[in-house]
Amino acid sequence: MKKSLVLHLTLLIAALGCLDAQNMRPYVVKGVDTVHCKTISFGYSRRGLLEYAEYVDTKGNKIRTESEEGLPGVTTIFVEDTTFDRVPIDPGKADGPVWYAPRMADGKIKLYLIDATYYYSTANDVGGYYRFTFQMPDGKFYKVTQGNVNKYVKPYVQQCANFVNRYKGNYKADQNEFYQLVTIYNAQCK
Repeated sequence: MKKSLVLHLTLLIAALGCLDAQNMRPYVVKGVDTVHCKTISFGYSRRGLLEYAEYVDTKGNKIRTESEEGLPGVTTIFVEDTTFDRVPIDPGKADGPVWYAPRMADGKIKLYLIDATYYYSTANDVGGYYRFTFQMPDGKFYKVTQGNVNKYVKPYVQQCANFVNRYKGNYKADQNEFYQLVTIYNAQCK
């Protein structure tokens, strides 16, 4: 029995049987192409590294990898109204191991949930501690730390007058305050 798969993320969607009201199928973004899928699944090892990822397209072609670098060319996975993007585990090493992390805030600044004990199921069970990683408009990823908030985020968001007039927070790396900062910025400064 494989004990290394403590952190298990499995997404299994029947393309015809589980369509929502807007007829949204699960898909992956590979390069500039969107590939609709019958099934998508991925899981993590105890150390938090991507252990496997696979999808079956609507023609029945199965693509699978057991690499920490993820599915070749796949930058985004969409399933059950959740967008998972390819995010480096260590934001300073873009060529290292990756997560397919849920996008928590979308806009000019993207916010991702990175969690060493995160799992997802169709019952929406979530457990464990977590931390955020964010992506700036230039495409670079950063851990949410007070230093990174002060160095990258604060000077950037203060360039938008609508945001400055609306945001009354303290520019903290606290998960709730930072989430609020990013969502207000993305709503006010498109």
